[in-house]
Amino acid sequence: MNLILTNGRLFPGTIEVLKKLKNQNHELVVCSNGKNKYINRILDHFKIQEIFTLISGSDDGKSKSQRVKKIYEKFNLPAVMIGDKKADIDAAKNILIPSVGALYGLCHENELNDATFLIKDIAMLNSIVNWINIYYKTEEKIVRKLPMKRGICGISGVDTAGKTIFTKQFYKFLKCKGHNCKVVHLDDFHNPKEIRSQLNDPVESYLKYAFDLNKVLDEILIPIKKGNDVSKELKLLCLETDKYEINKNIKLTPNDLILLEGVLLFREPLNNYFDYRIYIDINYDYMVERAHKRGEGSITELEKSYHNKRIPIQKKYILENSPKKQSDIIINNNDFNNPTLV
Repeated sequence: MNLILTNGRLFPGTIEVLKKLKNQNHELVVCSNGKNKYINRILDHFKIQEIFTLISGSDDGKSKSQRVKKIYEKFNLPAVMIGDKKADIDAAKNILIPSVGALYGLCHENELNDATFLIKDIAMLNSIVNWINIYYKTEEKIVRKLPMKRGICGISGVDTAGKTIFTKQFYKFLKCKGHNCKVVHLDDFHNPKEIRSQLNDPVESYLKYAFDLNKVLDEILIPIKKGNDVSKELKLLCLETDKYEINKNIKLTPNDLILLEGVLLFREPLNNYFDYRIYIDINYDYMVERAHKRGEGSITELEKSYHNKRIPIQKKYILENSPKKQSDIIINNNDFNNPTLV
């Protein structure tokens, strides 16, 4: 213990991260395999004891899973388990709450593979907790509208809004909470370039012909709405080669919560098939910058592409369909580290 107190160090940024979480009114709890006396000495030494609402050590002889369950039942609040050992992840799985695996900690290789989310630096924790808070609130609203926890949930927004990342992470969250959910990407249903660009007006051409919407209807939405399972291999377009050479197995059931993600979703002929709509919102000003960070091209190339085509496409779609007015939830994602519900 003396060696730890003399030479031990907190990970850089730890105090700032913990204080920020506390200032956001989160209840912070320590659940450790160490004894209470040991934990309290460490916290007191680093002057962070007052940040934590509760300390749960191994004095009672119970397993970490048992103690985490007891803490969860005591507070009865949306919760997340953060840790660097398999026991931490297992404790979260046992009570169907999300877990964050701390790869910067003392974990062995692949030990945290079952964590809902992974972070490489404690500085990432504030952002992931903010998003988990959004996931909890979104789940609550979906279940309130769809008490059977099944249906088709559309997730849309402008280019670079963060739709795909949100869908991927929200899917992980829903799975850890015990939901039967599947993901479908509208991008898998692009038409070949010859069809997409058949009109002289590139904006109108993209709006009308970018996606094979009839294929989405015939292969997925209509069968599901009729109460039929979908189990088939679809031949899909490869955008790089402009050829139908991607084979994708699709397995969906009417009992699934299906997350259909993509641009330009909330319009005919798809619109009537959505049971729930989520819109990821950003200002147009952020689109070029985010596309550049993704490696889509130089700033000059992207400014030309976005201002001449992509932004006008979105503006026309929004003017004609008012997707935000149709949505059950709008998430402001201008600041990816601090998303907010509108």
